[in-house]
Amino acid sequence: MKKTLCQKQKKVYNRNREIKKMRYQKLVKKEVKRVRSRIFMITQYEYNPKTGEDLNFNETVIRKGLEAREDSLQVWAYIRHDKDVYNQDDDIPEDKEIGDNRPAHWHVMLQFKNAVEISGIARDFGVSENYVERWQGQGAFLTGIQYLTHEHPRQYQDLGKHRYEREEVKFASEEIAQ
Repeated sequence: MKKTLCQKQKKVYNRNREIKKMRYQKLVKKEVKRVRSRIFMITQYEYNPKTGEDLNFNETVIRKGLEAREDSLQVWAYIRHDKDVYNQDDDIPEDKEIGDNRPAHWHVMLQFKNAVEISGIARDFGVSENYVERWQGQGAFLTGIQYLTHEHPRQYQDLGKHRYEREEVKFASEEIAQ
């Protein structure tokens, strides 16, 4: 049976559509940027500040995440912030104001031997990617440690944040704690 001109044109048209679709899918894949780095900070509340829902983020979850990544981790540190108050830099809920106590939350600093993807860290620690922040630059890990304790003058003088003791921070080793 001979194909008519219309059938041949349809076949060419459909093939062109397939090619365009494949090209588009390749472009979309390229646009999805995989964020990789060596240093990250995870910040997560224990309970949702607005709803009170348990977010299942605690020391046990952090320890499991550290175990999952132990082969690729170089150093780590974490702390539970439970003495912070809202300041002008915070996203303050409607029923709170500057100076009110913030809900308990955790900060986890991670430094890896090699660059890793943010998506894998989020998965291993059970948080969304938006709670994992990439830190860059020379001394970024140590700057992060200063943030954990609010040692930097901007934290405790300018913003009035509670200054946590180094003993409250859990470190990968005593060497790092120094």
